[in-house]
Amino acid sequence: MNRMRRKVIGITPAFDEGQKLPDSKASVYLRREYVEHIAAAGATPIILVPDMHPTTILDLCDGLIISGGEDIPAELQGRDELCSVSEPLERVMWERQLIKSFSALRKPVLGICYGMQLLALHYGGSLYQDINQEVEGSIEHVLVRHSIEMKHDFLGLKQNEHVLVNSRHHQAVADLPKDFIACAVAPDGIIEAMQHKSIFGVQWHPESDVTGELIYSSFIGHCQS
Repeated sequence: MNRMRRKVIGITPAFDEGQKLPDSKASVYLRREYVEHIAAAGATPIILVPDMHPTTILDLCDGLIISGGEDIPAELQGRDELCSVSEPLERVMWERQLIKSFSALRKPVLGICYGMQLLALHYGGSLYQDINQEVEGSIEHVLVRHSIEMKHDFLGLKQNEHVLVNSRHHQAVADLPKDFIACAVAPDGIIEAMQHKSIFGVQWHPESDVTGELIYSSFIGHCQS
């Protein structure tokens, strides 16, 4: 009996060069919550690594999730460094190639936290390097839960809805890339979600709060197997 193939979602991990995991010179790691949500939504999660051939990744995966991580190196933002811990350039450049390749084939991409910031930079937007230093009247965004307001329908969340989300970031999108729309904002005006066609960005961590089931299942719904 023929069965419909389960959709395959590739997830990029964070990189570490001996800072968080000092017993290893080079590691990749990912919160298990990501793969649990993808599997619960009926898709097959695959953790990607740069050692995989790009064509293999594209052939296997129906969609791409760029997971959270540390800061994007300031040198890629054309600014002086305001932070001390950044993702290695290897990860950033590899993921930018993946974004380009998936977009060329119109395969959906979802960026989470760092991933949303990378999407913004990739498509010509800009970032706040540190919200507390650059946004007057900002609320706390590091290791807290705060409300967001939906400005447009977005991955199962509805316009005008207010949701409590899990936040753990100090950088954020300052200027949206051309043609992207802000789909959600925090009380201090920080952009919490953005979209352009099948490219989605989420600043909070849906895998760690009540929005996860909707966000990930809706994203999978945009992917074609």
